[in-house]
Amino acid sequence: MSGGSYNYAFRHVELMAKDHRLLSGSTRRRAFAAQLRLVASAMKAIEWADSSDTAQGSEDGPIDDCITPAHLLITEHKRLTDAIESAKRTLEEFGGRERLELERSRE
Repeated sequence: MSGGSYNYAFRHVELMAKDHRLLSGSTRRRAFAAQLRLVASAMKAIEWADSSDTAQGSEDGPIDDCITPAHLLITEHKRLTDAIESAKRTLEEFGGRERLELERSRE
């Protein structure tokens, strides 16, 4: 496979990042354009890796340029919270109540 696994979506983001309305706008708009350039770079790296044009993992650096450690922690916390809630629903659906009651009685 070569390129295009996401239909070169990064190009649209690159175009917006280069738009004069952002580059000549407020400080917020210029800062946003800078962030878009980082995002476009990460998108391109992901697309190339997923198309087997580059090695898996080669996208990590450009992704890290876009996010902070706090983003990683927030994302992982949400994933774990969702998994716990899903497990609770499954236990309740399949008779987990008796097991939960048994565990509570041991406390």
